[in-house]
Amino acid sequence: MSINGIFGVTLPRKKFFIISCIGGAIGGALVALLGVKLFIFGGLGVFQYPCFIDPATNDVSGMYNGMIVSAVAFAAGFGMAFPLYKDEAPKAVAASETTTAGDIALSVAQEESAAPTLKREILSSPLTGEVVALSDVPDEVFSGGVLGKGAAVNPAEGKVVAPADAEITTLFPTGHAIGMKTSNGAEILIHIGPDTVKMNGDGFKTHVQQGDRVKKSRLRIEFDIAKIKAAGYPTFNTINFV
Repeated sequence: MSINGIFGVTLPRKKFFIISCIGGAIGGALVALLGVKLFIFGGLGVFQYPCFIDPATNDVSGMYNGMIVSAVAFAAGFGMAFPLYKDEAPKAVAASETTTAGDIALSVAQEESAAPTLKREILSSPLTGEVVALSDVPDEVFSGGVLGKGAAVNPAEGKVVAPADAEITTLFPTGHAIGMKTSNGAEILIHIGPDTVKMNGDGFKTHVQQGDRVKKSRLRIEFDIAKIKAAGYPTFNTINFV
């Protein structure tokens, strides 16, 4: 699974990340049981299967067993995930076009699963800078709405503050992303720059721990804009409602 697939799709959804790990464990156990061996390193995906052919004897049974392992692991993951998946409630986000000193207000209308009424919450901006459309972010995981509706900010200052009183539900060790749940139940993911996970925490400093309860407008993360640019990554900060 790619880094974007893990950090951008499965990990924020928690239970689906666990399911993918279980599916991988089942596949690994079956590899050991069938004695599947990798003789060379090759391509990814289906191009990996020929690497299971024994070059000394031209025995192709390893390739067929590898295909069986893939099918079983996929079926196991799909079988566990399908009954648990459901479309998320409709969400609407509105944001002003610019923000200075963090005074932008993001409006979230979130449908409650237990009632047909809409719950509305106003969040202050966690960043200072220019607000841009999420579709303009140069990363398809975010611009395509995979992580939900939201907005993006081209930061003028390398600081992330809490947009509301909230609990820190996810804090990546690299400090490039943080997830929180507000007191009213809105779930928010703030991601500092696409692909910045590859910086391995260089230029990021956290002021919070996972599980902490934080107050609105308190500093949570500092990041070095110059270092992110020097590493060749866009500095757009995405704010997603997951």
